[in-house]
Amino acid sequence: MSPAHGMRRKQLIAPRRSLEQLMATRVLEGIARLGGAAILWGQDVPARRSRRGHFPKVDFYGRETMPSGLLGHQHPRCELAFVLSGRLNVCIQARTYEARQDDWMLFLPGVAHGECCLSTKRPYELLWLTVSRGSHLTSHLTAYSETHGYEVLSRRDFGPAPTELLAAWGRLTSGPWAALDSTRCELLRVVTFCLDRLSDHIDPPVEALHPLIGQIKAILLRDLTSPPSVPLVADEVALSPNYLSSLFHRETGLTIRQFVDIERVEASKQLLADARRSIKQVAHALGYADQHHFSRVFRRLTGLPPSRYRARAPGARETDTPS
Repeated sequence: MSPAHGMRRKQLIAPRRSLEQLMATRVLEGIARLGGAAILWGQDVPARRSRRGHFPKVDFYGRETMPSGLLGHQHPRCELAFVLSGRLNVCIQARTYEARQDDWMLFLPGVAHGECCLSTKRPYELLWLTVSRGSHLTSHLTAYSETHGYEVLSRRDFGPAPTELLAAWGRLTSGPWAALDSTRCELLRVVTFCLDRLSDHIDPPVEALHPLIGQIKAILLRDLTSPPSVPLVADEVALSPNYLSSLFHRETGLTIRQFVDIERVEASKQLLADARRSIKQVAHALGYADQHHFSRVFRRLTGLPPSRYRARAPGARETDTPS
């Protein structure tokens, strides 16, 4: 990649703003414009049905393959999402829609949903809000870009919400938003609470994980080239293999294999920055005996094959060394 080409690419990528900046600007703007954009929540919106017949199978959160071909997930709680920028495909149950900037999306409990880019060249950003662990209001940012693939940019736990805010959240997530004025008021209450917590510099951990989870992760990360089997990890932490697998999945939302794959892919991004290494060498350095298996895992988790990720990474060369 030539220096001039790299400079043009950097200019096209907007600097990322903090969660506080996004809530104080984009989210408040979105609340003010409520009604001028689509509200997707499970009721069919024919005008927004996606015309694309093929969708990337990206393992972003969950494992459940929906009829559209997207890998989706579902929760026992409501989630609210706001499109900060860009366009994307969103699958709700069996229907897939094109979501655009300023759209709001409500995902009811137990409803399978997923997201993916419209095309590899179209970036987007989403802000998610939910109430977890009974009363904790939490948020996270997800994004896709041609350079970085799919990623979770940040997570935030705003702590226990007061009773009146939980009541507002309940009204927001009970179904269709018929009365837009009252919906704006409820959204403002939620966002104002978040901004107050951000301005107070409250930064509690996102999840109060089981105390063994950190130890289990440390054991798995000792050697990514040859991670220990579940029975070996279970023996080290004095749990049964079945209980260990169940505990890890319940606390992290991932199976142990998925966690290891994610960590291997993250480590491979550093190795791919060295253009002297072939894709095969990167795969072998992380314990993959088969380069094609590594490429499939990498693409499933990032939306890009390793060679394209390397070509688009800042400062990387466009061509790979021979494998």
